[in-house]
Amino acid sequence: MTRIFSGLAALSLLLLMANMSYGLLFGDFNAEAVRLRAAHQQLEDARKPSAGSDADAVAEARRNYERVSAETRPIRQHAEAHKLLGIAAAVVTVLVNSIVVTYFIGTSRWCQEVADTYQLPLEFAQRSRRIKRRTFPWSLAGILTMLAIIGCGAAADPLSLLASSEQWVTVHLVVAITGIALIGLAYARQAGGLRENVQLIGQIMEEVGRAREARNLDSAATSMATGGSTAPIDERQPY
Repeated sequence: MTRIFSGLAALSLLLLMANMSYGLLFGDFNAEAVRLRAAHQQLEDARKPSAGSDADAVAEARRNYERVSAETRPIRQHAEAHKLLGIAAAVVTVLVNSIVVTYFIGTSRWCQEVADTYQLPLEFAQRSRRIKRRTFPWSLAGILTMLAIIGCGAAADPLSLLASSEQWVTVHLVVAITGIALIGLAYARQAGGLRENVQLIGQIMEEVGRAREARNLDSAATSMATGGSTAPIDERQPY
């Protein structure tokens, strides 16, 4: 589990940093977006009944909008790629944090059931719950941070034709840099919790082995398999 988590976490951070770098390198789309919005607004104004809806003015405004749209198409394509790469990074990031949440829900229950079945010290189940409680907030922090980055990115998207999008560009950059660092920290904390939980499961399995040996369950099972007369034992195996 720790190896799987490490690989997925590295992929998540790689996608996040690659997308941030790509967004910084493809150019300033906001200046081009201002031109596009101005051309779009000019076309809308020419179409208004209050402007007389002059056919020549509308045609000229449409030609100007199409020209500006064609000139800004390359950088708009870069912006679209930035958005798609961001979606991929967000999906992977949320998936990694969700896997950790699911893992701890399952293993915590497993520790409790095995401890009850083999009458192990309650400390094992309690330690499992403590590890889960320490790790869960970091998983939630990683997911919420990713949502914050997405929200700021959507607000800063010039393709939305919102006049306020330019004001969100710097906010989006700061939140992205800070968020990637926080997600990296969350991954480090979750990795520590996973390692500690794996060690705990190993200790539980050692105790289970000793308990089975003390009850002579293995020899009883062997006797049953070979047709011996040992009575069946109602035994719940750890899973």
